[in-house]
Amino acid sequence: MDVTGGGLSWRGHGPACPVAFPGAIAGGADAEHRKGFSDRGPSDNVFFPDFRFLEEPSDMVAIKDSPAMLNCSAAGDPEPTIEWKREGSLLQLDGDPRRSILSNGSLFLRSVHHTRTERPDEGVYQCLATIPNVGTILSRSAKLQVAALPRFEEQPRDMRLFPGQTAYFPCSAFAVPSASVVWLKDQQPLQLDPSRMLVLPSGALEIDGVQTTDEGAYQCTAYNADKNRISSAGNLFVSLSYGEGSEISAPIFVAAPRNIVVVKGTNMTLDCAANGNPRPNLTWLKDGVTIDMSLLDSRFRKVGVGSLQIENIQEADEGTYMCRAENHEDSVDASATIEIQVPPRFRKKPKNKFAYEKEDVEFECEVYGKPEPSVQWFRNGEAIIQSEYFQIVNGNSLRILGLVDSDRGMYQCFGSNPAGNVQTSAQLVVLDPGELHRGKNVPSAPREVMARLVSTRFATLSWTVPEKVDGSILAYSVYYKEEGSSRSVVVLEP
Repeated sequence: MDVTGGGLSWRGHGPACPVAFPGAIAGGADAEHRKGFSDRGPSDNVFFPDFRFLEEPSDMVAIKDSPAMLNCSAAGDPEPTIEWKREGSLLQLDGDPRRSILSNGSLFLRSVHHTRTERPDEGVYQCLATIPNVGTILSRSAKLQVAALPRFEEQPRDMRLFPGQTAYFPCSAFAVPSASVVWLKDQQPLQLDPSRMLVLPSGALEIDGVQTTDEGAYQCTAYNADKNRISSAGNLFVSLSYGEGSEISAPIFVAAPRNIVVVKGTNMTLDCAANGNPRPNLTWLKDGVTIDMSLLDSRFRKVGVGSLQIENIQEADEGTYMCRAENHEDSVDASATIEIQVPPRFRKKPKNKFAYEKEDVEFECEVYGKPEPSVQWFRNGEAIIQSEYFQIVNGNSLRILGLVDSDRGMYQCFGSNPAGNVQTSAQLVVLDPGELHRGKNVPSAPREVMARLVSTRFATLSWTVPEKVDGSILAYSVYYKEEGSSRSVVVLEP
């Protein structure tokens, strides 16, 4: 590049951007522009306030016609103002007799309204905290559900067994929150014999070594904060005529494991029970390898006849599990997969930045979770739509090209998957470019910038050296600006 009479060819990729002259493309000489992305630490005159949430709302289950509260509080100077959104829309609470924001920022519902046709309080909520001249931050989302117990997913069914075999009566309900289960026999509370009877975490009733005295009609009652429901009856018949029950028989499952999705750190049980003659032995395999309970940590244990319980489940526990029922007559298998979900967590968070107008900045963000979290960026509480100037790069980082003053504010990275959602924030301060050169000996702007040749794909520019040259000219930078836009974008830096 000839600094005594500069010339430059710029070739764009894709459609050419309209260029206005004069002033649409400008050259500037400044060593600071060499970096391209502003990552400098704060200067003496740039202050980043401690602006953050102290408490964010969490998922909750409310009771119809009862009070409910979603918590939210934020720190900042001056004290932030708090507002709330439901399903993405700002709540207008002036004059609302049922809903109000408390002095600490929490949302209080005096009475949760819920009918078959009207559900104005259920939904996804977020709180917003705002400090004037700093920006707005948005909390993670929280779901408010109203307690319900609409129907059974699985109910007891009739069983015909021989003495000594295993009875298994399933019981599960669609319920919010999850339902607890108690059992009835012949419409009376069942007195559990702890040596033979067990209510599994799934709600199922398992009776080992059935006796004729166990005959009867079995029902489960599912209940939660909303209501209770009684299942249909499953009848147990224990029959033994001469010669019955003595024939050799291959194992038959009366309970088999089912595919399950669980969140890391929770507990889960895979149900399994089988009958046969001789009595089958039940073992478990993971990904085709027999599980030796004695070699595993205390998180794994067998419960009841043969169900497998895993506590504080970890990512390494994901896989295909097989319950094998085996006797001298045959061996049968029943398989299920365990999928582990991991709530999102940040591996890299964006940092507060200051930069000058026309510069480019990049906010890093890296989120881990299973399944892979979706990432979305927000500025002052509003979703950022990708464009020529706001780009997602290097995975999930946000790059802003050609800063303008209105880009200042709070930027947030959100990560979400079915196991949860998280957010983190950083502030961007945009400074007047005049601050960059104040008190420095720097060249003035290049002169006589003009387009020598303009085509649909490139422009050839020329200019002459600045009138004022204090110090050494290190390089020239070239910017372009679309007609009607206030944003300049750098297209060439040395």
